[in-house]
Amino acid sequence: MEREYYLKLTNIYLKLMQMFFVMPFKYGFSSDKEKNINREILSLYKKYLQLLIKYQEAIPCLENDNKLKNVSCYLYALGLNIPTIFKNVYESLLPWQFGADPGEISGYDAFVNNWTDTELLERLFADLDTLKIKAYPSTINSPINHDGYKIACFLDKDGKDFHFARQNQNGIWSQKIGFDNRLYLSDNPMSYLDKIHRYKYELIRTLEIVKPNERKGR
Repeated sequence: MEREYYLKLTNIYLKLMQMFFVMPFKYGFSSDKEKNINREILSLYKKYLQLLIKYQEAIPCLENDNKLKNVSCYLYALGLNIPTIFKNVYESLLPWQFGADPGEISGYDAFVNNWTDTELLERLFADLDTLKIKAYPSTINSPINHDGYKIACFLDKDGKDFHFARQNQNGIWSQKIGFDNRLYLSDNPMSYLDKIHRYKYELIRTLEIVKPNERKGR
């Protein structure tokens, strides 16, 4: 199984490097050049995640969070990393920091207008479905019922920003603020957000998520 994983991973990285050398010539000075490059790299990143999620730990733990240094709060909560090779290729071709907002893993375009509860959750569930992650309704203080772990989804009251946090095996919630490498720990992610953002965010949904892990251990 490990050999198969690394063979597939190597193939993905080779395709990424091929993109790096080909795409600037492929799209030339097209008005949609940046959008097309963004779409192609995200498409390959989706394939990487679909491979990763079968072999990584089913439940992320704080001890391994150094692997998540390149991600924002959304991918952090899902326990999905961005390999440095993806970050370097993307940011050498495009003037943006590499990441994936809700929905982009499943093929939605980057969201530029104000978010609504419905749109945010639609995109979140589309990503979970693409990655074959099961999701069950939960609450901040509910016990784990499906051998998964909990994530919490927030939206600011102006609809301009979203936020995600996750609960770890020890019951403590952790979160990143944007791409900041620091982790913020709390007993309750809502009270933490209220403290630093003065009640700017609202809790939209809490889910227990279960990944399609093929490893025996967790």
